Amino acid sequence: MNATNPMPKLFWVAALGLSLSGIVLPEVIGAIRADYSSIANYISELGAVGAENAKIVNLFGFLPVAIFSAIAILCLRARLSGFALAQTGLVLLFIGISVGYTGAFFFPCDYGCPIEGSSRQMMHNLLGLVEYPLGSLGLILLGVGLKGRLSIFSRLIVFAVAVMSVIGFVMMISPDQSAFKGAWQRLADYSMFFLIVYLGTQLARR
Repeated sequence: MNATNPMPKLFWVAALGLSLSGIVLPEVIGAIRADYSSIANYISELGAVGAENAKIVNLFGFLPVAIFSAIAILCLRARLSGFALAQTGLVLLFIGISVGYTGAFFFPCDYGCPIEGSSRQMMHNLLGLVEYPLGSLGLILLGVGLKGRLSIFSRLIVFAVAVMSVIGFVMMISPDQSAFKGAWQRLADYSMFFLIVYLGTQLARR
């Protein structure tokens, strides 16, 4: 029988904060903007320079996501002593989420998040090209490294999220999928947020 060793309260506070700032807030702000669609528009467009409610999204969305995801990932990493590959995977996931959203805060895209634009837009794009591949690689390493720590089912969920992250990234930058780029980005981002919370529930068991 599995005994439980609860995750620290700090993790659950971070998990709740991540859910509210990373999912609830952008969907609410996006819903009240007449010129915005969660299916067709990037999440970053909510915090773009000149966008309606951009300051709210940046201060209460992107920045908290960076902070809460970092705290949650560090809590998960602390539970994986002796699982070096899984810990490495979490480091890459940290770069993919925490560093990526920090970049979105400090380098908000131009209005509409075009492919080309200001130097700030170019930096924003560069960070996006780095964060998703690294985050996806981190998920793969995490799934492999959790062998012997979590069940096959839980590891399959990790690999499934890795696949969703890769597909979401590839499709959201594909010109043929421009009308659905927001949906593809949400597939990648929201599935990673879900995984962080899920792993917290699983790593509380020993």
